[in-house]
Amino acid sequence: MPAASPAGGVGACATECNDDQPRRCPKACRPREGQSGAAIRIKDRSCPLCIVYEHCSLFVTRIDRQPPAVPRKMQAIDSKRRNPRQARTRDTVELIFEATARILQRGGRAALSTNAVAEQAGISIGTLYQYFPNKEAIMVAMTRRELERDRVAVMTAIARALDDPEAKPARIAVNKLINLHRTNQKVRRIITQTHIAQGFGDELAKPVQEITQMLAAKTDRILPKRTEPISPVTLFVLTRAVIGAIRAAAHEESPFLGATEFEDELVRLVEGFLAGLDQ
Repeated sequence: MPAASPAGGVGACATECNDDQPRRCPKACRPREGQSGAAIRIKDRSCPLCIVYEHCSLFVTRIDRQPPAVPRKMQAIDSKRRNPRQARTRDTVELIFEATARILQRGGRAALSTNAVAEQAGISIGTLYQYFPNKEAIMVAMTRRELERDRVAVMTAIARALDDPEAKPARIAVNKLINLHRTNQKVRRIITQTHIAQGFGDELAKPVQEITQMLAAKTDRILPKRTEPISPVTLFVLTRAVIGAIRAAAHEESPFLGATEFEDELVRLVEGFLAGLDQ
C-alpha cells in the first residue's frame, strides 16, 4: 500500500516531490472542499504533476500517480485496424472499398472523406475506423489489392498461353495488362497516385518482378531455340518497356490505351525483341 503522508499534505501537488517539500502544480489544483471522511480527489486529474490523496477520518494516504504513459508511435498510414480473416470482416472491408470507388468515380479525390465513405457504405463512422484510420489508408489497401489481382491474372494468363501450342503468349499478356489498366481507370489512377504519395511506390514493382522471374524460369517455353536462360537485364528492359508504356497511358488518360494500334505496337515490340534472342 502506498506510504501515508501527513494530513497537512491533503491536496498538495508535486513534481518529483517528497513528503517534506511538495511543490505546487502550476495549475494550482485544489481538492474539493467538504466531503470529510470520503475520498477527496484533485480537481484536475489530467495534470501530470498532481498527486491523488485518499482521505478518511483517521489518516490521509498519498497515492502517487503513475508517470504519463509514453505516447504510442503513430499508426502507419497503410495499416488496417482489423485483419480481414473472418467472412463478416471481409464483407465490411469490401463495402468500404466499393463505397470509396463509387465516390472517386463520381466526384474524384476532392469528394472523398471517411464520413462520405461510411455513409455510402451504410456503416457507422466508428465501424469504418475499426478497419482504417483515414481515407489514405483505404486507398493504399485498395492499391495493394489491385496489384495482387494484377499479378495473379497476368501470371495465370501467361502460364496458360505457354501450355497451349496454338496460343500467342505475347498477345495474351499484353491484352491482359491493358484490360486491367482500363478497368475503373479513374479510380485506379487516383489510388495509385495516393499509394506513391504515401511512400509505397516501390510496391508497384513487386508484381512485375514476380512476372519477370516466371518468364526467366520458362525460357525454354518462350524461346525453344535458345540454349541459355534470358539474362535478368534483358527481361528487365523488356518487361519495364511494356508495363511502363501501359502505365503511362493510364496515368495520362491517353485514348491510346483502348486503341487496337496501341496493343499491336506493344505486341510487335515484344515479339521482335524475343525474335532477336531466339537465335
